[in-house]
Amino acid sequence: MLTQLVNIEMLKKLKFSAFKDEHVHFGGGVYRMFDKDDKIIYIGKSQDLQRRIKTHLSGTTHTKYFIKQVRHIDWHKNDSPIMQTLLEAALIAFYKPKMNDEVKDEVAHRKRARK
Repeated sequence: MLTQLVNIEMLKKLKFSAFKDEHVHFGGGVYRMFDKDDKIIYIGKSQDLQRRIKTHLSGTTHTKYFIKQVRHIDWHKNDSPIMQTLLEAALIAFYKPKMNDEVKDEVAHRKRARK
């Protein structure tokens, strides 16, 4: 459904930049995390890409297992929150990264535990 709204060919042609700490865009966008087999395992969005990626890499308790699998990260600049959300959702629907499902399940579990 969403991938019908966002052209699949457009998704394939998006330009992503490799993550190098000092070169991450200070602003919003979408990022992808890859495993050792160069497969996308997580897709996210943020209004501050540098801070968000550094948060992932800091290895908090719930992300240590996840981060051990990440071999490289790239990002696509987009300062529009609406476009970030649409692009993130379309990329997740297209690539179906395994960690997005696991993170979603973990968040749902925490919400149920609080009730």
